[in-house]
Amino acid sequence: MINKTVFITGTSSGIGRATARYFINKGWNVVATMKNPDSEKEFQDGVNVLLAKVDVTDSESIKVAFENAISKFGSVDAIVNNAGYGLLGPLENTTEKQVKDQFDTNVLGTINLVRIALPHFRERKAGKIINISSMLGRITLPFMSVYSSSKYAVEGLSESLYYELKDFNIQVKIIEPGTIKTNFLTTSLVRSESDKVSVYDSYWHEYINNMIKRGENGKDPELAAKVIYRAVNDNSSKLRYTVDSLSKMLILLRKVNPLPIFQFIISKVVR
Repeated sequence: MINKTVFITGTSSGIGRATARYFINKGWNVVATMKNPDSEKEFQDGVNVLLAKVDVTDSESIKVAFENAISKFGSVDAIVNNAGYGLLGPLENTTEKQVKDQFDTNVLGTINLVRIALPHFRERKAGKIINISSMLGRITLPFMSVYSSSKYAVEGLSESLYYELKDFNIQVKIIEPGTIKTNFLTTSLVRSESDKVSVYDSYWHEYINNMIKRGENGKDPELAAKVIYRAVNDNSSKLRYTVDSLSKMLILLRKVNPLPIFQFIISKVVR
């Protein structure tokens, strides 16, 4: 039996790393991509692993890696758009460049890989597109305006593609993690410039410290990897997959409650 192949972005840490490891252990061919593969110790080129340098904001780097994946493994069966980071802080304190960089990575980066993979998937009349969104692509919290809007964009992109690609037997799946123990709130976090408008400082510092504490008690990223693996192997028409109990609970509360009641709940949770 020929092994299937998955192309994963952002495998240097967190959910991407756990997902690459999980698929390797399940016997898949894995294209593990990251910005700086030279220092990578765990994933090395082998019989069923291709380590590739990819910056998702550089479509040429994706194209080269994707072509190398086909050359090595014969085909690609699924892509996992995982690369991304969080820009947090008061909107008033963000710079135009910070906002642009956030959307370039989280949204345009996702689009770049999808556009490169689609001709291959259409030719094969099969393919899975797995886009990593977030609980914050369905609900919002304070100081998450730019990050959350980027994930709302991923949700809209994915839902449109879901309809657009059905006739080609290409499936789109959205993964919505909540509090997962990753470096999202540490090394992958970019903060807006807090010295711009100091009136936010007290609330912001209290909020981000509480978020970091919650992150330290988050679920293991392997939980997200298992959900991604299940989504890749799920041939049903299901579009969205929540990961942890917190994301499931908050998304459900948003769904069943009138907006004013949900807003009241959130205001109590975050203060």
